[in-house]
Amino acid sequence: MPPALADVLYVQADPGEVDEVTDRLWAIAVEETTFNLGNGRSYRRKIGEALHAAREPLHVLEALKNRYVHRLAVHHVLSREQMDIPLNQGRIDIEKCAEFCPGLIHLPSVDEVFLCGPQEMIFTVSEWLQQQGVAKKNIHFELFHTLENPPAGAGKSRTAVQAGAGTKGVSEVTVRLDGISHVFRLPYDGESVLNAALMEGVDLPYACKGGVCCTCRAKLLEGDVEMDVNYALEADELAAGFILACQSHPRTEKVVIDFDSR
Repeated sequence: MPPALADVLYVQADPGEVDEVTDRLWAIAVEETTFNLGNGRSYRRKIGEALHAAREPLHVLEALKNRYVHRLAVHHVLSREQMDIPLNQGRIDIEKCAEFCPGLIHLPSVDEVFLCGPQEMIFTVSEWLQQQGVAKKNIHFELFHTLENPPAGAGKSRTAVQAGAGTKGVSEVTVRLDGISHVFRLPYDGESVLNAALMEGVDLPYACKGGVCCTCRAKLLEGDVEMDVNYALEADELAAGFILACQSHPRTEKVVIDFDSR
């Protein structure tokens, strides 16, 4: 969505009813525009994408809110337009969150939080929510873009690598795509797996190259890698062995990565 407008969506639903609400939002999105979800990304992304499409004809979202008045609340916060109510003007930061809670949003009753926006907003709001008692695993986000110099530790993720491990050496990297294996050698401190593969002529899927979009998501079958940053994969995906090729560097003599595993 344009940087001039941010939406705060608050859905209150009983167990078993969430799918009905989100499916309706998704139906609106599909009707209004066509999305390339790519790689079967997780269901949570449908919510942000549905809202992004639905807000073009704002009356559609308003109609949905009016229909489910006891379960769906939408608050518009504009950063560039003068509003009659100060609460609806400015940027969504810690101070704005404190204004919304607990008067309009009762955090103890919130099951899941979905954030979508620029990196600075995502990290500051996420940290504030955790300070208020919201579990980190219940906070999901999708970035518009990342900062050139991210905050220390922001988005950092290490896969099967201990901090401080040596990085000298060369690895034999195998990437599998569409059932075909491609093998090349890559220095531990060289290019990312994605860039190295592209230079070898391997047509791997990618988009942002910033650890945000998850297009280059693949499964690590053998060996260890270290990712520079990770803004897309969640804990369960990391535990299952998935990595972002655009951020991964080999840390063992042999690494096997499968792009066909989903």
